[in-house]
Amino acid sequence: MTRSLLLVVLAALATAASAQDQTVLYPGLSGAELRAAIRADYRPSSLSGDNDDLYARIDSVTVDGQLGVIGVYTGLFVPFDGVPNSDPSQDVYNNGSGINQEHTFPRSQLAGGSSHRSEDDLHNLFPTRVSVNSDRGNLPFAEIPDNLTTRWYRGETATSADPPENERDEWSELRSGQSFEPREAHKGNVARAMFYMATVWNDVASQSWFAAQQDDLFDWHNADRVDQAEVVRSELVARYQTGCGSGSCVNPFVVDSTLIRRAYFPGLIVGTETAPAGLALEVDGPNPFRGGTRVRVRATGAVQLSVVDVLGREIVRLHEGALPGGTVTVSVGGARLAPGVYSLRLVSGEGTITRRLTRLR
Repeated sequence: MTRSLLLVVLAALATAASAQDQTVLYPGLSGAELRAAIRADYRPSSLSGDNDDLYARIDSVTVDGQLGVIGVYTGLFVPFDGVPNSDPSQDVYNNGSGINQEHTFPRSQLAGGSSHRSEDDLHNLFPTRVSVNSDRGNLPFAEIPDNLTTRWYRGETATSADPPENERDEWSELRSGQSFEPREAHKGNVARAMFYMATVWNDVASQSWFAAQQDDLFDWHNADRVDQAEVVRSELVARYQTGCGSGSCVNPFVVDSTLIRRAYFPGLIVGTETAPAGLALEVDGPNPFRGGTRVRVRATGAVQLSVVDVLGREIVRLHEGALPGGTVTVSVGGARLAPGVYSLRLVSGEGTITRRLTRLR
């Protein structure tokens, strides 16, 4: 499923009143300096939890009077029923038909695939349906246009047939061999786990693998805000992880929702959050689009307007220099872009704004 950054921000602002209260950490810090501070204060020296703790004490829930675990990608509930035995991890595994743990930041991308204690960080581990965990493997996360989805997952179902449009937010998606998109309700949790691992375990977590996903993850973080359940989970995980410089081994990206922007997108203006009155960038035509779309830009002074790919490489430069009259509408031709997800980037002396563009087949 695709969404524009503008829609993400509007959705985030609309739900801000119901989002979990936040604490601002490290006011005044940004970029590499902020990432270093987070790493120094939130990297645990001792990881004592295991998958039995994950299931029985951290992610256990009661559904219709039964205690069990829900797979985060599918919503599949598996009860603790003592079959095949009472060991929590084997109980919900159900000989491969139930749930196991997934490394959200894959093991193969931690320390080059070799064993490292970062693999045991419970902030990165979630219960998932076994077959979906296997299908995702070590694929990166991404927004997948529905017409490029090869497999859909919900409950016990895995299908190549498109679900009804009004249900699609409840399904996770696979683009075979390329990427995986979680269901909407878990996207923010995925994003905050990924940024946590990339920051706290930066010396072993593959930064090049992570970099191409940052824009989508940032969108997901803004669209699916921190809720009380995620706060409680972070605090439960912290009981099994000690030795953090801050004295608490919670996920700081759950505590402070501004950290991702400040640590990884310093200077980025999102929506109207910090934009000067004279600076604006809006998609004024269809998005996603096929044949083309339009972009409206307002700025004073010289600007550079470009379409960039997920790695930040400029694909098309749409405008450079001052804007006639301070405001212009620029056409983006579909013929110049291969199908895929891009960012529209406006750089000026007052800041940088990005908007998501999706070119359909």
